[in-house]
Amino acid sequence: MRHLYKAGAVVALAAGSAFGQISVLNEVNPAVLEAFLAPGGSGINVTGFSLSGHVVGGAASTGVYFLGPGGNNYDLTRPGIVLSTGNAADYSTGPNTVANRSFNYGNPGFGGPGVPATPAQDALLSPITGFGAGAHYDVTQIDITFTTDPGVNTVGFDVVFGSDEFFEYVGTSFIDGFGLFLNGVNIAQYFGNPVNINHPLAGNAAETELDGVILGPNMNFLGPTIAGVNTLTIILCDTSDGVYDTTVYISGLGIPAPGAGMLLGLGGIAALRRRRR
Repeated sequence: MRHLYKAGAVVALAAGSAFGQISVLNEVNPAVLEAFLAPGGSGINVTGFSLSGHVVGGAASTGVYFLGPGGNNYDLTRPGIVLSTGNAADYSTGPNTVANRSFNYGNPGFGGPGVPATPAQDALLSPITGFGAGAHYDVTQIDITFTTDPGVNTVGFDVVFGSDEFFEYVGTSFIDGFGLFLNGVNIAQYFGNPVNINHPLAGNAAETELDGVILGPNMNFLGPTIAGVNTLTIILCDTSDGVYDTTVYISGLGIPAPGAGMLLGLGGIAALRRRRR
């Protein structure tokens, strides 16, 4: 068991983003997450969107991110959503001040196991992490059903994957992982490898509290769609414990070369929260 020496604090965020910065706000409303992940005009039509995540106090395992003007070291070019095994709002642009940034939803403020995965989640995650049932914790999962516009037969996603497990826990039992299951197939394979802590292309890209990222760092995943209703499962986990957070930034669910990104302010978020489905 690893010991947690310093718990991460919830980051307070202003409404605006500074030049080139990534600003993350915790968000658990499925309507808001859907709007940031799949904006209108993206070539797909979402028919169902469900979230299985975690909220403890002011911490949440999902959020949305905004971008200021200019660039960032993660090469993010449009707003999107954030999934984390810890507190999503801890991963805005800023200095990396804590080498073991952690929020354990099973035991807040301490180490050890987090909230156990369900058997169905274990079945999805085991091929990604290499560990079997009972090894996965603090899972966040989004399930989406969608149809596509006429002529659209491929969808794409932009993903940045980073972790505080890098680099000291590569090759250990703490192999946090991430999957994108499009119609049952995990299309999150980067240069032939699953997206996890053992990926050979991990490196430094200083931008947030994350100790390392898989370099791109903005990876693009493509997959074929089918006629009728498609399914997409997005899933992220801790492995072997509930500490040392792993976080992903996801954007641009739609046709592989979507148009300009969506700009949605806090007023738009408030309106989406009031929406009734």
